[in-house]
Amino acid sequence: HYFDCFEPSIIYVLAPSFDQIERLTFKEIKATRTDKGLPGRILELEVNKTPEHFILGRATQNSQGTGLERIKGQHSKHMGLIIEEADGVEDFNFEAVEEMAKGFAVVVLIANPRSLESKFHNLAYDANVQNFRLDAIYFPNVIENKDIIPGGVTRDDVELALEKHCTIADAHNADLNTFEVPWRPGVIY
Repeated sequence: HYFDCFEPSIIYVLAPSFDQIERLTFKEIKATRTDKGLPGRILELEVNKTPEHFILGRATQNSQGTGLERIKGQHSKHMGLIIEEADGVEDFNFEAVEEMAKGFAVVVLIANPRSLESKFHNLAYDANVQNFRLDAIYFPNVIENKDIIPGGVTRDDVELALEKHCTIADAHNADLNTFEVPWRPGVIY
C-alpha cells in the first residue's frame, strides 16, 4: 500500500535471516502483487519501479561489524522501514532505521515479544510509538472454530498453546497478564 500510494518511496524490509525475508515477507509481497496489474517489477528480494522507488529486503547480519553500513544510507521523500522478527534483530539495525527515518517515514516493527531487554521491547514505551497487538485468540478461524482463512491459526493451535504455556488462575491480575478466551468464559489464564 505504501509503495503504491507514496511515490517516490524507498521501503526496506529487514529480518534476522535471508530465509525470513525470502520465505515470509517476500512470499507475501509476491502473492499479493503478482498478476494484479500493480506497478513495479517483482524480483527475488525486491520490487523495483525506478531507481528512486523500490522495496528491498535485507538480512540484518552484522558480518565483521559492517552491518550498519550495509543498511543505512538510503533517503527518500517517503521512507518505509519494516523489521520482521524485530525482537531478534541486533541493536545496530535500529540505529540504521533511526538515521533513515527522517522526514515522512513509517516504521513497522513486527515480532512475538520474547525478551524484556530487547530494543524492540523497550521501544514500545517511546512517546512516538503506537503499539498494536494482534492476538491469535481473535483470529476468525479460532473464534468460529472452523477453517475460514485456509492455513491460518486454528482453535486447536490456541488450545495447545494454552495447555503448554498457561496455567489457570483464581482471579485476574494485570501484573500477570491474565486473560480469558471467548469460548470458555470465566476460566482465567
